[in-house]
Amino acid sequence: MIALSLPARARPDFKWPRGPIYRGRVGGLLARLNPTTLSCIGDVVTRTCLGSGLRPTLAAIDGFTRRGVEAGIDDLVGSASRFGMRVYRVVNPRGALSVDAVEAVCGALGSREPTLLLVDGEEDLLALPAIACTPEGGIVVYGAPGVGAVVVRVDLARAREAQLRMLMLAPRWHG
Repeated sequence: MIALSLPARARPDFKWPRGPIYRGRVGGLLARLNPTTLSCIGDVVTRTCLGSGLRPTLAAIDGFTRRGVEAGIDDLVGSASRFGMRVYRVVNPRGALSVDAVEAVCGALGSREPTLLLVDGEEDLLALPAIACTPEGGIVVYGAPGVGAVVVRVDLARAREAQLRMLMLAPRWHG
């Protein structure tokens, strides 16, 4: 499979948060913001949102936290199903964006049918297409391991920045 990979020279810039970092539970903040579209990228962030009674438009998990196995992935899938979320599997290599994963993220956000993406590989970079495809005023939350959660309120400038960052990725064969 050909996917867009993050070149080593660009890694430091991609670690920089694209919104404010919140330490501790972010569920209450998101409930107060009441976004029209909410994307949760990462196992811990998704668990926090669902545990706070929030039903994201899109959630993406890979079953790992800080590259260690995340216990309870079945619980996350069960919680998402109870919230009426469609569960969809997608392959996305570590440190990359597959075309299928980008299409799944943008398709879910375009349909607004609540969707949980189970990612075979890694979901970290899926924050980029989530920001790029979220309608203005929507929120994308992604984990900053060991620090907290980054909350991005999407506007045209943020969406364009995410699109440009995706163009910085290099095509590479993963297979």
